[in-house]
Amino acid sequence: MSIDRRRLESCVGPIHEWLLIIYLTISALGLQVLWSTEMGQASPYLLSLGMSKSAMSAVFLAGPLSGLIMQPLVGIYADACKHPLGRRRPFIILGTLVAILSIVLFVWARELVGVICTSGSQLHRTMSIWLASISFYAMDFSMNVVMAAARSLLVDCLPSAAQARAHAYNSRIAGAGSVAIHALSQANLPELLNTPSLSQLKIITILAVVVFGTTQAITCLKIHERPLSTTLHDQPQPRLSELVSTLYYTWVKLEGSLVRPMCWVMFWCSIGWFPVLFYSSTWVGEIWAAGRTIGNDREEATRVGSLALLAQASVSFAAALALPLFFAEPSPVRSVALARLWAGSQALLAFLMFFAWLWDQSITMTMIMIALTGFCWTVTIWVPHTLVGLRKRVVG
Repeated sequence: MSIDRRRLESCVGPIHEWLLIIYLTISALGLQVLWSTEMGQASPYLLSLGMSKSAMSAVFLAGPLSGLIMQPLVGIYADACKHPLGRRRPFIILGTLVAILSIVLFVWARELVGVICTSGSQLHRTMSIWLASISFYAMDFSMNVVMAAARSLLVDCLPSAAQARAHAYNSRIAGAGSVAIHALSQANLPELLNTPSLSQLKIITILAVVVFGTTQAITCLKIHERPLSTTLHDQPQPRLSELVSTLYYTWVKLEGSLVRPMCWVMFWCSIGWFPVLFYSSTWVGEIWAAGRTIGNDREEATRVGSLALLAQASVSFAAALALPLFFAEPSPVRSVALARLWAGSQALLAFLMFFAWLWDQSITMTMIMIALTGFCWTVTIWVPHTLVGLRKRVVG
């Protein structure tokens, strides 16, 4: 189905349909590369700084908190944004700059604190942990700003008939980025690039930042939004009390709609996904280290953990390629099938999590378990958006 040319040109001017979708979804590649770097490397890194696992839980709350707070706020503020660049691109640009600064502070926390403290001292360790923790929160919050603005930009530039296809491309390109960064993590990069002064984490971070910045720049340079009309432009920015009120009444209005039960499902699912997303690499690395009788290389354990995430990302990418092919056309039957697929994937995740104590008897079984969660993850991030899109097309 062709894109509505008038709506398309109001965003970007004359352009081929496939090229527009690439410009709108390539930002997901950079986001996924940066997020996969965080997901695969953050746990071992924080442990190396001396942080306890219980304290890490408080740090990793940045993920759900940033999504809960930033995405609705960015949506409301962006809708009333008066910037000449448009409503969405200023948030993408600002979020990108803060995210890049934050991940640099996070990864180089020990060295930066070492400038003002004696390396190896208790004060140095404590301040390094605090700087890394604050930077992690800033990174997650800013990445959610970029994510929310990029998704809104996609909706602004595409009619509902094209959005389901765009969301499928979004999942695929994000999956490709995740596979690429985890595959890269398997190489001994300091030795391969002859940079002994840089650790594996630092090299991966530099590459992730370059990809992240480049992809966001492509989206912002190629998609040209029109500023708000004069009538909307004169409206004042909403106050915090108005934002809270808007969010509350929006939630009340969802009573009886398809979206509200989906929100509840996603809320409870996020609890199950929390340990999978943030502790998988550490868990696999520890199981691998426990089975070794000689030596215990921390970076090698991290690479083994990244290998499990590579298997997960590969399964997720394959699912992102295959699943949209079966649910391309809107129909009530396909909507029911999607809902059942979503329920089945969460049941599989619950089964894998419940019997985790069996899988950790073998590093191979652990790898298989983590790989299978990749299918569940693709369904989790793809089905809700597709269900809403299909519903809009059926009703429309």
